Amino acid sequence: MVTVGVLSILTTVSFLSLVSYKSNKNFHLDSEAVYNLIASAQTRAMYQEDTYYAWGVKLTNSTTSNDFYEIFSGSSYSASSVVEKREIRDM
Repeated sequence: MVTVGVLSILTTVSFLSLVSYKSNKNFHLDSEAVYNLIASAQTRAMYQEDTYYAWGVKLTNSTTSNDFYEIFSGSSYSASSVVEKREIRDM
């Protein structure tokens, strides 16, 4: 009986650790992707890619769909100026 109890506890702890690891890994992957996106916008602005002098990044925290981020050209955001859009994974 003690063996079953210890085994149950170990299984529960292992499962919770795995879930925590996955969530932590997703967070790090998403934060790295956002960093790369911002660096990409900076590079595009420095080299005036596609003749645009300004590039921006918009982060959207949506209540109706997955969160996402976009890179856009020009000095202000409009849906038509978006050149890249990616969803952020659920944690």
